[in-house]
Amino acid sequence: MSRRKYLSLLMALVMCVSLFNGLLFKNEAVAAEDGLVVHLKFDDDLTDSSGTGNNATCEYGKITYEDGIHGKSAVFNGKTYIEIPDSDSLDLQQLTISLWVYKVTPLKDYERMPYVYKEKDDDHWSVPYLLYEHGNNLPILYLHEDDSELSQFRLDSAPIDIRKWHLLTATFDGSEARIYENGELLKKKDVSGSPWATLGDLYIGLDEYGDEYFKGNMDDLRIYNRALSAKEVLALYDAGLKESPELLTQKNAMVAHYKFNGNYKDSSDFGNDAELAAGKISFVEGKNGKAAQFKKGTYLEVPDNISLDFDQGFSMTGWINTTDDDNIMSILNKPGASTTDYSDQLTYRINMEHDYIVFDYVPFDEQTWNFGYSYNLENSIKNKWAHFGITFDTKEVRFYLNGKMVKKDKISDYNGNDMAHGLGDLMIGSDGEYFFVGTMDELKLYNYTLSAKQVEADYKEVDSLSISKDNQTKIKALKKNSTVTLAVSRNYIDTGKTTKLTKGITYKSSNKKIFTVSSKGVIKGIKKGTATLTISHGAISKTYKVTVK
Repeated sequence: MSRRKYLSLLMALVMCVSLFNGLLFKNEAVAAEDGLVVHLKFDDDLTDSSGTGNNATCEYGKITYEDGIHGKSAVFNGKTYIEIPDSDSLDLQQLTISLWVYKVTPLKDYERMPYVYKEKDDDHWSVPYLLYEHGNNLPILYLHEDDSELSQFRLDSAPIDIRKWHLLTATFDGSEARIYENGELLKKKDVSGSPWATLGDLYIGLDEYGDEYFKGNMDDLRIYNRALSAKEVLALYDAGLKESPELLTQKNAMVAHYKFNGNYKDSSDFGNDAELAAGKISFVEGKNGKAAQFKKGTYLEVPDNISLDFDQGFSMTGWINTTDDDNIMSILNKPGASTTDYSDQLTYRINMEHDYIVFDYVPFDEQTWNFGYSYNLENSIKNKWAHFGITFDTKEVRFYLNGKMVKKDKISDYNGNDMAHGLGDLMIGSDGEYFFVGTMDELKLYNYTLSAKQVEADYKEVDSLSISKDNQTKIKALKKNSTVTLAVSRNYIDTGKTTKLTKGITYKSSNKKIFTVSSKGVIKGIKKGTATLTISHGAISKTYKVTVK
């Protein structure tokens, strides 16, 4: 066979294989859409893309659109709903209801968050199928058929928090009901029967009693006349993850950084600037540049932002110098937990309670209770600068003091330990009842768990003091009765610049019988020996050995 004929045959074979694979992929795609009777993409309209003509209309209120998981999503304002006229294709003996959901408000006790239901008619006293959420944030699939196991059947699952996109999917194949979140099975239960057929319309965003509405976003709503397999449900989630990974995954980041260098601005990339809510703050020399000095009754607020919601990871680091260790003081507090409509319920909080550092948070799955963890300080830190770190990862809470881990507590695993989201403004220096009194610097919040090395590195990341090289040479061999005038500089780690200091410096000799030092930095040798010179400026210090010959 000639080389030319061989290459031609090879190319023909490649084309055949490609064509076969293309047909196979097309067949798989068609199979994945098999049984689809409603498909609302919400790309600026309510058109059904399933091919069955089940277009929706908004007869009450107004639906708007904004970016979602797949293109646009429908925004429900809590006062509107959409409906699809009755058709035989909506009478489902088996079913799958799947939609992307973004809830924005917590439910009150006994409230409902409606998703989808098929209306009953004059011949039937109950709706045939209904997907909704109850006041404890539990998605529930309701199915009904008279005189069967399916009579008023309910399958509840596990709570799902607000302000996070998730794919909610419910299936029923005639013998088993299932509920999934993001492609993962939450709960299943055996039950046989088939929901009865009715002449009622299909409603989306309204409950069957007509008095409760969905508030938030929906995207890519699908209804099938069959139960999707677990692989097919996961494929729906994977498709969303591929198209909008930024909405479904969280990158590890520092979400707030308050340097307090004369203002309350956030130096992270998230723009969580603080505002003075009450009292007055003075700016003094701190560990890195300036620091914020709080008097009683003073606190800052940071407007609520989803970047301040933490699920499975949280860290706080910062420098604190308290002038009071007799009273409870609040360092950080985020109210408005999504598990309740009580606006003052904490989401997470860090307090100083006498000689304890206390970290409280509400696990979302617990719904009503907050968990508390604490570290007992061995020595008073009153009027002393101390570096604190607290980390959380759903399994452990760790406490750090001056760069070292001093305690770790295991979190008891009940139903789940993800931190609840919160709708309240972040409070710095108060929880509404107790106030911090003292000075803070370099307050940082992270949406992940810092390692011990990272906390230690943060502790070491501070400004530094130095004296001139000429000073350093002379104090190593200072003659009796001779003097050296110190030239002190501060290196600012934030800017990398070094500045000569002319005020606000304090000097101390460890042994005045060997050398003395004046308030202006003049050292005088007294007698032979070695002692320590301590130079301080704001919250930082530097020591040198002084030897008198």
